[in-house]
Amino acid sequence: MDLMPAVYQLADIVIIPSRSTEGTSLSALEAMSCGKPVIAGLAGGLTDIIIHGYNGYLIQINVTNLEAAIEELIQDSDKRQKMGRHAREVALAFRQEIWAQRWAGVIEEVFK
Repeated sequence: MDLMPAVYQLADIVIIPSRSTEGTSLSALEAMSCGKPVIAGLAGGLTDIIIHGYNGYLIQINVTNLEAAIEELIQDSDKRQKMGRHAREVALAFRQEIWAQRWAGVIEEVFK
């Protein structure tokens, strides 16, 4: 796990090809926090963190869609880099500190 940031830094694009259930994907958030655009399936929590065309692509997972999304980002480095910057911005909204504060607020509200 400690090596994952270094692994993500080696990537230009990260693919998370989930087809069905998926919670809020730690892999997607890690990749995004490293400034990488994510190509992901329309599954579970991925649809909460990937904004199609802004910080990555949400697609129906099949060979044709994967090929088209990957090819577009490979050929357009400006778009890839812009999406990577946006991915980092979105990932910051999911920082552990923010998550902990929100849960503390929920717990406090319930036990008043």
